[in-house]
Amino acid sequence: EAAEREREREHAGMLVWSPNHNIPEPRLDEYIAIAKEKYGYNMEQALGMLFWHKHNIEKSLADLPNFTPFPDEWTVEDKVLFEQAFSFHGKSFHRIQQMLPDKSIGSLVRYYYAWKKTRTRTSVMDRQARKLAGKREHDESDESDDGNRAEGREGDAEAKKEPKKEVMRGSCKK
Repeated sequence: EAAEREREREHAGMLVWSPNHNIPEPRLDEYIAIAKEKYGYNMEQALGMLFWHKHNIEKSLADLPNFTPFPDEWTVEDKVLFEQAFSFHGKSFHRIQQMLPDKSIGSLVRYYYAWKKTRTRTSVMDRQARKLAGKREHDESDESDDGNRAEGREGDAEAKKEPKKEVMRGSCKK
């Protein structure tokens, strides 16, 4: 029984946020804005800090400078959204932020300059599609090479009959 409880605890998720309806929405928005703009937290990190302090905004604000937030990560979806927003709004970062509300203006500007330096005429979506197509071609050529080398060896006829497992490719939504 103790071993079973230990296994359950290992597989249980860790709660990092639970809303508290006693905090007025404008106050929560103000807290998140301070955490983002002044200390570089993203919304999830700011809410995690607030949850850690049992929804006490004053304690959370006092503790924000004591930690270094995780670096701002840009998912493929974030990058695609940025490109779409940029093509529509240009350098109007406030408008771009409406499409990426979890990113601070500073984060958008930093990403813009890094993106501007490294971008080619193709978008993230095009590069991702090319990368997947190249991987598929590489996988297919490996399979045909393996088949050519395997011909004539005993026991390989059975291995060829075994169905191949398919792997789904794509991105997961949060």
